[in-house]
Amino acid sequence: MGLYGRASLIWLGFFILAMINGTIREFGIKRLIGEPWAHHLSALTAIVLFGAYGWLMREKLDLRSVTDAISIGVFWFILTILAETFIVGRLMGRHSWREILANYDILSGNLWPLVVLWVGILPYVIYKLRS
Repeated sequence: MGLYGRASLIWLGFFILAMINGTIREFGIKRLIGEPWAHHLSALTAIVLFGAYGWLMREKLDLRSVTDAISIGVFWFILTILAETFIVGRLMGRHSWREILANYDILSGNLWPLVVLWVGILPYVIYKLRS
């Protein structure tokens, strides 16, 4: 299997972790601490979970160059935005475009853009730590 095939399968793990993290946020954490703190905590747990999962998958990903790391980071970044926008936002959540775009407004306190950025730079971080 090629690099993008491996990266796609690994990214599916991120998607599953994100769905589990979001479910815990919506049905557990949100009831305990309310908004916006539930989303803030969820973003931080996603960053930690994704970092740990990415590190565990480093051998399977098998990045061989900085170019590999950057191209997979861009690939994961795009997949994450597409999945969040169309699968989670529009299809599952039936959210308006305004609501979806609001998730990316870091100036109003949304931390989701940091999670997406982390997914994008994670392959590079893994490559550098592994080297």
